[in-house]
Amino acid sequence: PLVPPVPSGPAGPGPAYGMPPGQPSEQFPLPPPGLQGEPPAPDDAGPGPGNGSGGFPDLREQPFEALPPAPEQAEPAEPEAPADQGDPDSRALILGVDCKNDHFNDPRVPYCAVCGIALVQRTLVPYQGPRPPLGVLLLDDGMTLRLDTDYLLGRDPERAGEVTSGQARPAKVTSPDGSVSRRHLRVALDGWDVNLVDLGSVNGTQIQPPGDPNFYDIPPNEPVSIAPGTTVRIGVSRTMRYESHRTR
Repeated sequence: PLVPPVPSGPAGPGPAYGMPPGQPSEQFPLPPPGLQGEPPAPDDAGPGPGNGSGGFPDLREQPFEALPPAPEQAEPAEPEAPADQGDPDSRALILGVDCKNDHFNDPRVPYCAVCGIALVQRTLVPYQGPRPPLGVLLLDDGMTLRLDTDYLLGRDPERAGEVTSGQARPAKVTSPDGSVSRRHLRVALDGWDVNLVDLGSVNGTQIQPPGDPNFYDIPPNEPVSIAPGTTVRIGVSRTMRYESHRTR
């Protein structure tokens, strides 16, 4: 058989696949040896390793020594209750008796201060119990002091030692004439009694017993017991009245 002759001239590259015959094909430089078998990454590939958004972490960003795992955040523990709080009632314990309806009373009174039943017709057994409020002090400006603790009255009672130490509750009392001292008067509860102690004030403290038209000076720094219905003059122009349904 006859072999057709080969055309003369320099041999060029053949047509690229998918290109119609007769059109020149583009020439692409060949990749360096060793990289020909790596396929290009697809366009929709996820985040690559070490980019911080997924996959394995970049080893170049790791410390030379392995760090211990961080402890898990524990739930805050409930605060523990104190081992012994004692009686939850913080009122002072005093000696008293119960009526037949279990109302705690001053053992010196003939009738129950709550229900009015007679106490002299039954056998009374005194015992220590929490002191109930002993009444109120009604000041002439409308302020009311409930007698369940001691008070310190004056023009500037908050800085008094009895108040800062927690022994007494402050009650600010002022007067236009300036006759009330900074630390003027203490109201002190003693058992079932309400006592007044003038704290060496400049203008003093006076009391008017119930049914008496006169006022009487009380000596400084000495406790004076007052009965319900007593009017108290603080300084020159301020007054208050002791009211209570507990009578002796």
